Amino acid sequence: MMFILAMLVAAAAAYLVVALAKRRPLTRGTAAFDAPAEVQAAARQIGYRPKAASHPVDAIDDTALCVAAMATAFAQMDQTTENATHERVALALGKHLKLGTENAQAHATVGGWLAGQCDSPTSAFDRLTKRLKRLDHGPWFDRLMHVLGDVGRAKGMPSPQQADALGALARVFRTA
Repeated sequence: MMFILAMLVAAAAAYLVVALAKRRPLTRGTAAFDAPAEVQAAARQIGYRPKAASHPVDAIDDTALCVAAMATAFAQMDQTTENATHERVALALGKHLKLGTENAQAHATVGGWLAGQCDSPTSAFDRLTKRLKRLDHGPWFDRLMHVLGDVGRAKGMPSPQQADALGALARVFRTA
């Protein structure tokens, strides 16, 4: 009789452990999310959750977030622009992706952090281009180009790095 009671208690304890683990999925994945509090708050707002064993760019499931990160990397390629990259990206996202002001700011914040997780703006843009291709297969290309146009319009002509990035983007999406 005691053996059966002990088995029932063990089964109930195992059930509770599994149920609690399912209710708190964030505690497992946040250890790999080493970012400033502002970025973590913005990520929660837009629903971005990085995966523990992969690069943060590979965890992007939102096409708008990928476009935001690409726009930030594109702006960072031009060393002659001022430090207003975040504001330019947020304005372009709000205008062309029809995001609200808060949502556009959150996308720009997380996008900037994602672009910074790669070695350079060029490598970030390349990696994000491939991610966008996997997520989208083309329909967001026009929106991306409008956002990049607004972000890069501060100076007029794209820098040599930006021109190379646009060429690589065209090759990946097979528009060139």
